[in-house]
Amino acid sequence: MFLPNTGFSDCYVDYKAKKNNPLRLHYGISKINTDFCENRNAIALDLESRLQSSGWILLKLLDVFGNEGIDERKDSAGIYFLKY
Repeated sequence: MFLPNTGFSDCYVDYKAKKNNPLRLHYGISKINTDFCENRNAIALDLESRLQSSGWILLKLLDVFGNEGIDERKDSAGIYFLKY
């Protein structure tokens, strides 16, 4: 779900990504440029290039959120919290 930017001071996206051979999946959270908060395509392009540098393929953007969503998601992201 993508909501219009409601004045986030920081902007984050959670996502799912994969690698093939062998198949590996991960859930992660990335900090994104606040100019991208309202633009799903810009977020995807930026995140795809970051992930691709390590061989990951973006599967799905899940949600865009501000600082208020970090605490409830941080543990789920594990080592992929703010890695890309």
